[in-house]
Amino acid sequence: MIDWKAFFVPAMALVAITMIPASSSASRLTEIVDPFPREGDGAQVNVEIGVVGFDYWKKTGIITREFKCVSHDMDLGQFCPDESLVLDRREMKYDAEWQQLAFSAKVGFWRVASIELYLPYILRDRTNLQFDEGVDGTNSSVTPSGGAPQLFQLPYDGQDRSGIGDLEARIRFAPMSYARDFTHPNWAIDINIVFPTAELKSTDNEATGGGLWQVELASAVSARFMPWFEPYFRLAGNFRVTSSGTFFEEYVNTQTLAAPGHQLKIALGIDLIPYENVGKEEFFSIELGADIMYQFEGREYTALYEALGSSSCDPGDDNAPCDLTTFTRGDIDPATGERRKTDGLTDIEQYALVRGSLGFRWQMWKYIQLRFSGWVGHETSHFLSTADAGKNLDNENQVEASNSQCVSGSLPSQDTLCLCEECVNEYNPVYNDAYDALGTRFRTANTVLWGVNLKLIGKF
Repeated sequence: MIDWKAFFVPAMALVAITMIPASSSASRLTEIVDPFPREGDGAQVNVEIGVVGFDYWKKTGIITREFKCVSHDMDLGQFCPDESLVLDRREMKYDAEWQQLAFSAKVGFWRVASIELYLPYILRDRTNLQFDEGVDGTNSSVTPSGGAPQLFQLPYDGQDRSGIGDLEARIRFAPMSYARDFTHPNWAIDINIVFPTAELKSTDNEATGGGLWQVELASAVSARFMPWFEPYFRLAGNFRVTSSGTFFEEYVNTQTLAAPGHQLKIALGIDLIPYENVGKEEFFSIELGADIMYQFEGREYTALYEALGSSSCDPGDDNAPCDLTTFTRGDIDPATGERRKTDGLTDIEQYALVRGSLGFRWQMWKYIQLRFSGWVGHETSHFLSTADAGKNLDNENQVEASNSQCVSGSLPSQDTLCLCEECVNEYNPVYNDAYDALGTRFRTANTVLWGVNLKLIGKF
């Protein structure tokens, strides 16, 4: 027999908790302008003025490099195991620092939607490389001493980049809102678009633009289960498309990757609200959160970008000829009449970034809100140079510089495998034996990130 009293009392208590109208806060991921309900509410502008948003993050880690270990042999002071393997050895350390100010203006409409324009000014974007502990010219495979060819010079100090960043438009819809109906949770749908408006960065300038269109689609929910407790969850996908005039080019159909990878993001956490005054539109909340970003494989700017792209390694150097930065395919660059050299971009392996964060929001007056957060994260190890050699188009042998197929329009010849004067080149045009081949690839390890964010919001 069902004990209806035992069921009814807890159920009514739960209903009573969820129907309490004395609290109004919403997570920053779901609110429209602010969380407080108003009668006859119209448009309201959120303006970030002065030194409104400041972001800082630091990224440190080591970069290892594969080497081929022959059994019972010694290589650079490391004894190989009983079988031949490809192992990773520590090569260099890197640190990246990034600072920006952010200016934005947001208009919210009746707690239903908001539109925001966001423009960052990059104060500093710099990456430095140096020998790892115990590594120097005597045992480095990157900058060996004794006159051996050098991939690039260590230590390496990157460009100190600064300037206006890419403009972003952020649109939010709220199908459900606690501020409109306290019986509902908060549900927000975001469409964020990054426009490639900044000057494109390269190895020989100090610009900050990445040359990418980015469209992030996201959905977030939060619910006020108790007057002081509001959990939230957000799922987002960031789709990245290259703009014209960038370094992300697809030269031929044997190129396996030409553009950066897309991103998948998940965030969850709780808002704790120790103070709230609905009448004065004041509150103080503490946010505990965690998020994870999965980065798909793609062609990217990495910690090696500037060092590789600006390397003095040149096969045309009469004094110290070096072809370590020259692509294996053998195509001639029309601009130089030489084999094409790397611009610094490399094909990377997929990886994940996991972060934990702690922050607060303090609306000390209905027109002023202060936000602060700090976070720390870890990036999983992944290859920084892992381009495929190419595509085996004729399904014979392996990837070859000259296969059994004729280049369209090529005249007959008895001197080649394809019986034409020019056979199809199957090599990836951005593949480099010096750092993409098995046993030469670079890989990140022990990567740690941390950062802080401070934002002052004025609402009118």
